Amino acid sequence: YQATRAGLALVPRDRRHQGLILPFTTADNINLASLPETATFGWEHRGRALEKARSWIDQLSIRPGRPELPVRFMSGGNQQKAILARWLGTDARLFILDEPTLGVDIGARRDIYQRTRELADRGRGVLVSSSDAPELLGLCDRILVMWRGELVANLPTRGLTLDALLVTINGGQEQQV
Repeated sequence: YQATRAGLALVPRDRRHQGLILPFTTADNINLASLPETATFGWEHRGRALEKARSWIDQLSIRPGRPELPVRFMSGGNQQKAILARWLGTDARLFILDEPTLGVDIGARRDIYQRTRELADRGRGVLVSSSDAPELLGLCDRILVMWRGELVANLPTRGLTLDALLVTINGGQEQQV
């Protein structure tokens, strides 16, 4: 609650245990971070909540497009998009995405990349933690490489090659194949 009030949004790596309440509906999961808009004095305005969820389901092409469906029945990519929808519907100023496309299909990956870029284009802060070097190159303006809690490289991505990034990630040692 305090993080949300401070303008922080988290899309966690482990969506099933940290990002979703699996027995809850898709609508309930999407609306968790914006209850003040969909509830008054603790009472939810179900029509308003469903309308907001349907809007995000349509915008992010979440399938199946049924807000009343428990989120546990959705694919991993659609679950991830539901978590992202939860935060897109807030005034968050910093989005922390931890392995945002881990275990999602190529279509969901593309949708997540598009939304992430749109956030940055609108002036929102986006921090991506990923073990996928090509993903980082395609998504980030700058890559920070850490090793054992220490910052070892601060790299602008403009002109950075995948090979150079991989060498840096591997501690300056070229990988042996």
